[in-house]
Amino acid sequence: MIYSITVATYPKTIFAMAASMSAVSLIFVFLIRPKVDVKGKQKSGGTIVDIERGRSRISKDLRSGLGNIHDNI
Repeated sequence: MIYSITVATYPKTIFAMAASMSAVSLIFVFLIRPKVDVKGKQKSGGTIVDIERGRSRISKDLRSGLGNIHDNI
């Protein structure tokens, strides 16, 4: 409809409208804020406390037990 109205005076109007509608859509997409929960955390009186999950949080080096890969061949 926009094209049929403006084709005689300014044919590039359809491209300007498409660009402006894309820009407005992009702005609306950036305004969306998904609700993200912090997993493994629990608020206790306004502060965030770690919830024990039943396993150790100590970092383990698993590379020490591999040895040389070519020894097994």
